[in-house]
Amino acid sequence: MMKEILHFLERSWQLKLFTVGGKDIFLSNIVIALVMLLLGFALARIISKMIVRLFKKRLGLAVSTEATLSSILYYILLVIFVFFALNISNIPLTVFTFVGGAVALGVGFGSQNIIKNFISGLILLVERPISVGDIVEVGGLVGTVDKIGGRSTNIITPDNIDVIVPNSSFLESNVVNWTLRDQRMRKKINVGVAYGSDTKKVKDILENVANVHPDVLKDTIAPFALFTNFGDSALEFELYYWVWMQSIKGVRIIESELRFAIDQAFRDEGITIPFPQRDVHLYEHTKKNG
Repeated sequence: MMKEILHFLERSWQLKLFTVGGKDIFLSNIVIALVMLLLGFALARIISKMIVRLFKKRLGLAVSTEATLSSILYYILLVIFVFFALNISNIPLTVFTFVGGAVALGVGFGSQNIIKNFISGLILLVERPISVGDIVEVGGLVGTVDKIGGRSTNIITPDNIDVIVPNSSFLESNVVNWTLRDQRMRKKINVGVAYGSDTKKVKDILENVANVHPDVLKDTIAPFALFTNFGDSALEFELYYWVWMQSIKGVRIIESELRFAIDQAFRDEGITIPFPQRDVHLYEHTKKNG
């Protein structure tokens, strides 16, 4: 029984599948090629990370540069391992012509999006309109770029939700990159005070609140307040300030802390933040009998 099983495996191993370029392709060639490809995928990822880690120690690469270099090295090594696997398994390169002609019609339509997203990923890695760590807005989605892959980009929202975005979306639609040039960002807080308030004092309070906050930048452009409008029920002001855009959550926390401080400062100075009020008049109609 054991001898029969071994004989069957031996015959299967030498099973001829097809002929390409005058060369017979056996099942053994395909199995060896697949095993080598699987090893190649793993080795390409490991080696690319090791090389980037070495460059990072010597050159001090930024996180975004590190991710880009790692991806490019991975794809280069992957191509090398593919040719190496074909060579080891004695499969000629003309097999691509044979296989391609057999399945091109069926796969062509289904692979359009995959190829489009893959090429878009390479463009993103080379041109770098977005990088790992950037805060971006695309299609109404706001989040931090966590990884740029071959087919898609992983974005983490402020709610810590991972969203997979096809790479082509970054080339086919308008993308807002809040941290492309640098990580400084100007923010604005709108506030209204009651009519009759000391407007000069309101301006000083707003600027002082921003200046004492430790996370508000003061070295480039100091915080400033503008008296913008005589509103329907309030005198309207805008407070402008700059912060480091390290995370969306961090920016919102700073914004909240400034609002708390403004509210408390107004209370201490007796300045009122009004709310819209409406007067309702009721009229009694009497019906006269003629």
